[in-house]
Amino acid sequence: MKHLTLFELHQFIQRVFYLNFEESVWIEAEIAEGREHNGHVYLTLVDKDPNGQIRAKASCSLWRNKVTQLRRTLGHLYPQVVKAGNKVKVKCSVEFHPRYGYSLHADDFDPAYTEGFLFLEKKKTIERLKKEGIFDLNKALSLPLVVNRIAVISSPTAAGYQDFMHQLTDNPYEYTYSTELFASAMQGDKVQDQFVAALNHIIQRKEEFDVIVVVRGGGASIDLSDFDDYKVAAAIAQSPLPVLAGIGHERDTSVVDMVAFARVKTPTAAAEMLIDINFQYENNIREIHRKLQEIVTRKVQVLKQDLMYTKQTMTHLAKSHLRNEMFLLEKLRHSLYHVTNDVIQKELFFLHEMNIWITQNNPIHIMQKGYAMVYQKHHRIMNLNAIDKEQPVLLIMDQQNITINEKSETT
Repeated sequence: MKHLTLFELHQFIQRVFYLNFEESVWIEAEIAEGREHNGHVYLTLVDKDPNGQIRAKASCSLWRNKVTQLRRTLGHLYPQVVKAGNKVKVKCSVEFHPRYGYSLHADDFDPAYTEGFLFLEKKKTIERLKKEGIFDLNKALSLPLVVNRIAVISSPTAAGYQDFMHQLTDNPYEYTYSTELFASAMQGDKVQDQFVAALNHIIQRKEEFDVIVVVRGGGASIDLSDFDDYKVAAAIAQSPLPVLAGIGHERDTSVVDMVAFARVKTPTAAAEMLIDINFQYENNIREIHRKLQEIVTRKVQVLKQDLMYTKQTMTHLAKSHLRNEMFLLEKLRHSLYHVTNDVIQKELFFLHEMNIWITQNNPIHIMQKGYAMVYQKHHRIMNLNAIDKEQPVLLIMDQQNITINEKSETT
């Protein structure tokens, strides 16, 4: 049996590779992971069976010059085509190196294949959201009559965010809004984690906001595939605040657009919608004010007529009542005169009788009959036991007086 060194074996395998893979081949696989180093991109490709188990795995290198070329030809589609988790159709040159072994080197990608894969993933996401009963949850919420406090999820450098803020702040009605940006990547591998984190931060402060607005620039369907992700869409569907999605153009509809409270075609349209909500409220208030003025004016006119009629009626009733009262007053005056006269005559007779009694009971008049009044020390004596025999005593009788025991008083 012939013996070979490992190097000789690998040289043999290398010739086999060269003979069988003279040209590049198209390979269908899923990108398990990818990393960039010094401008080169290193991918790990896997092939899974229907149960999701990996049945083949290989490393694939995308050299710097190819990266530059693909960025130029694919444009904004490039990040999605090489995104981990996506299925791709990649054109590779198959090589075998005696020292480094088997390897693949990517030359090109078919974005249409990835778009087909993303379409199927989007369909699965929609079906899962509906099965879990959360697809329409956010749509069931309601916006306040006036929207003022806005939480915005976007990239600070996104043109869509700038457009949104410009339209909102420079509105023709001079409405003022309170906005707070919660930064998140809006494209690429970081979208899922950063977006859900930003939304969770808003929910923790949900009492501080009226609405959540998601804005970014538009693009092709594949460019918006991050917003077809289940975690992102489920987070929005279950948000306790209504979410307004302005993440793409009219021709692009992501799952986020479907589950959000409302969807508009551009970030500018999102701002216009918020402005219109407040304008409609102001318009309704003005209309209510106008109708109220009409009702009040009509009511005042009716009340004026009623008041005039009431005034005339009251004037007539007052005059009639005054005549009746004057008649009754005159009648009462005559009655009062007779009653008062009777009372005066009775009182005069009583006074006359009292005068006779007082005259008859006047002490002077009584003393003329032989009675006397006794005083001692300026006090009238009512009882003989009250007389001090050692002190002078004054007797008054018939307007005459005499002091008894005056000597003792001098002593």
